[in-house]
Amino acid sequence: MATTFNLILLTFVVYMLALQVSRYNQIIFDKYRFRYFAIRDQLAMLVVKGEIEEDSWEYRQIVDSINFHIKTIESVSINKIINVLIEYHNSSEEERRVRVIKKKIENEEVRKIMAEFMSITSSLLERNSKMQIRLLRHLSKMRRRKNVKNFSIIVNHKKAVEKVNRYKADFKGSFTEAAA
Repeated sequence: MATTFNLILLTFVVYMLALQVSRYNQIIFDKYRFRYFAIRDQLAMLVVKGEIEEDSWEYRQIVDSINFHIKTIESVSINKIINVLIEYHNSSEEERRVRVIKKKIENEEVRKIMAEFMSITSSLLERNSKMQIRLLRHLSKMRRRKNVKNFSIIVNHKKAVEKVNRYKADFKGSFTEAAA
């Protein structure tokens, strides 16, 4: 009887802990969503000021990318968010879009917004992938065998973060070079 009671109590404690972790993660994701909203609003203010055109190609592409990240964070579970963003930032299509956007952007404020966008994305991937990667490594050690599918997440994560950080440096470099 005492064992059953202890198991029920332990289950309840674990459940309450899981609820708290879930709520904490939701708060963190809200923070990232709001950061994306802020840079999208900065971009919109440049349109209002007449510094860029609302129907310009780069404006539409940048807003689409920001909206993709916002929708992903709003509607997907934590693990799925990381996997979707890792897949997105490792795709050749995304790499091509960033290259084209870098070439077409003439406004330094837009370049700064893009650098901030990449900074937020890098931070999001870093923060949320660390725990997932640690868990996968730990589970792999417990099994004493390597699960190739799980470790591909680790490799893809590193590649995605490196790409995003490279893009961020490129955008920051472009307006520091122009200022020099």
